[in-house]
Amino acid sequence: MKNIPNIKLTIEEYMRITEEQGFSKGGEGVICTTDNPNTLYKFFKNPENDFLIDMPENKVKKIARLYQLEPSFSVKPLNTISAGNYIVGYEMTYNPRFIPFKRACLSKQEKLEILKKIKVALEYFQELNIVYGDVKSNNILIEPQTGKIQFCDMDNVQ
Repeated sequence: MKNIPNIKLTIEEYMRITEEQGFSKGGEGVICTTDNPNTLYKFFKNPENDFLIDMPENKVKKIARLYQLEPSFSVKPLNTISAGNYIVGYEMTYNPRFIPFKRACLSKQEKLEILKKIKVALEYFQELNIVYGDVKSNNILIEPQTGKIQFCDMDNVQ
């Protein structure tokens, strides 16, 4: 069984990245760019006040398990990230050719084909005992040219 590697940042590096390298924000975290064009960082925040927080322990366990499983149809965790003595986030794969399903300009037929692929992916996750409960159009990424799909926000699976 392989253990997920960890990237160690200083508090100053962590703060600089979260302040200067923002990519997107969600209810529980902030996504930041990295020096690698094929990865992103996710750091966690308190949804009530937007202050950065430690990565919740249950999410650390999920990310470590997903790292071991390497499931298809998903963005993959590559490393946890620590700042000081705390795990504060993780690094994940990123492919700039993929866009949120929500933003894709597709015909009805193309949408139907994507929905069929989503069903296949969810059934595959079920076979791995992964429950993906946050199914929504901005958590499903598609590559418009090929019709490939990927689920993101994988730290919310059960």
